[in-house]
Amino acid sequence: MNKSSSRSSLLGRPLALVLAAYALAAGAPPALAGAAGMPGKRMTAVDHQRHMAPVLPAQARPFGYSLDEMARLVAPFNMGDRSGPPPNTPFQILYENTVTGATSFEVPRGTFLYVPLLYNDNSEPVIGHFPAHAQHRQQALRYWYSQSEFGVVTMQIVVDGKVVPLGAGHVSGLSFNPPLPDGATQYLTAGAFIAPLARGAHTVEVCFKATGDALREPPIDQYFPDGLWEFSITYSVTVR
Repeated sequence: MNKSSSRSSLLGRPLALVLAAYALAAGAPPALAGAAGMPGKRMTAVDHQRHMAPVLPAQARPFGYSLDEMARLVAPFNMGDRSGPPPNTPFQILYENTVTGATSFEVPRGTFLYVPLLYNDNSEPVIGHFPAHAQHRQQALRYWYSQSEFGVVTMQIVVDGKVVPLGAGHVSGLSFNPPLPDGATQYLTAGAFIAPLARGAHTVEVCFKATGDALREPPIDQYFPDGLWEFSITYSVTVR
């Protein structure tokens, strides 16, 4: 897979629409791509309504899946052109098909969504001092948020105009052995679950911004002349 294409399309187009989701286009650096629940219990639409928000809390486990488990299943798919079928899960995964540019989905009523924002890993060229062990929570979050490293300042999902900021709980750090298709063994991503939406047409926008010092260091700086990585991508979701 073309790493710059895949990483940017997940999150949109890094610099153009600029990653995520599954997102994770042109202009994105090769080393980058683009959420209190009831553990072990299937979350229903009624449960979701109690939270009064379209995006589920980071600890939610709809159908028994955690964000970390979904991130692991989706990682290899992110690294392709996403023109084929996504991993077989109970969710509709939102992503950009980098061959056709398609970002529209039609789902039956009652469908939960999984939305990846972006990913970053330790394949070359590495951005900053990528954590040696992405599953080490303190290391992963320090790298993700520190302005001396990746420096994430904005992660949010906008569902039908409602802005939902995503916090550290939506960040997943994973190790892979054997390595992922791009050779990475350490992987960081952010994503969220969205409860079933009402019948009709909806928009789901992912927004991301990082301003860390690592984006200004060679050879990564050539991809970010302004020293920041900012993008958004909007998906159309029609519920039958």
